[in-house]
Amino acid sequence: MTLKLSADQSIDLLQWLAGTWVGELGEQQVEETWTAPRHGCIENKVRLSSAEDIVLIELMTVREKTTAGERTLVLQLRQFNADLDLLTAQSMELSELTSSRVAFTTDEATRIRGLAYGLEADGRMAIDVILETGVTVTAYVAK
Repeated sequence: MTLKLSADQSIDLLQWLAGTWVGELGEQQVEETWTAPRHGCIENKVRLSSAEDIVLIELMTVREKTTAGERTLVLQLRQFNADLDLLTAQSMELSELTSSRVAFTTDEATRIRGLAYGLEADGRMAIDVILETGVTVTAYVAK
């Protein structure tokens, strides 16, 4: 079920994401660079690398969308290998939104079933990736 935005909510609630975040996911390094919200859209570029090479490049947008007078946020995700061959193309719907957390999910049979970004008390960001198996993998990144 898609979460609808209230009259006082907008993509501007995601301003806290803006900037470059770096951390580890197992033995791999995660780098995320988020733009500031503008014109109802925020973008993110992710680079996942091992000690030897680039493992994955990911591009995403989160946009405000209005359907039948109801407003929400939609995440569009594209993943590429190091040669920019497309690996994944999918959309997710807003399932949670607070001043320090946003989550998106899909009911489709895709490699990633959900993504959530949460600002921790220590200033780090927790990134939860829900895989098609139902397993959640969490990376912690910091500015």
